[in-house]
Amino acid sequence: MSKPSEILTALKAQLQNNSNLSYVNDAAILLGIRKELTIFPSIVIERISNSEANYVYPKKRLTMKVAIVCFIDVKDKDKQIVGDANVKGTMDIENDVKLALDSDLTLGGKAFKLEIIDSLDDFIDYPIRSVEIIVDIKYEQTKGTRA
Repeated sequence: MSKPSEILTALKAQLQNNSNLSYVNDAAILLGIRKELTIFPSIVIERISNSEANYVYPKKRLTMKVAIVCFIDVKDKDKQIVGDANVKGTMDIENDVKLALDSDLTLGGKAFKLEIIDSLDDFIDYPIRSVEIIVDIKYEQTKGTRA
């Protein structure tokens, strides 16, 4: 049983602690979008929705939809999508985030299932690009205590 804030905190910690994302500064993994990003690559975790359904009284099953948005600043136009060992493109950071998510689909026991739903690419303003990974995080709470 978890609170929504615990789910997002566990998700952020899992991304920060995963060796596949060691090239991303921990200070650049953020809860919520910022006006201007100054560190690249950056990963922004944004909650989209939180729906619930009755389960077996007194439990409720909830699904939190989250966008994990990865921003890169790559000036070499040929490496913006597919990078190399030194420069990570959007497909590289997307794969590394998915590997980090796959390492524990329960977020340290805070959820009972994390599912990767979709990935969407966006080009903001050259040389900045982003990829948005949509995930559903399924968890439970007890009615009345919300814990």
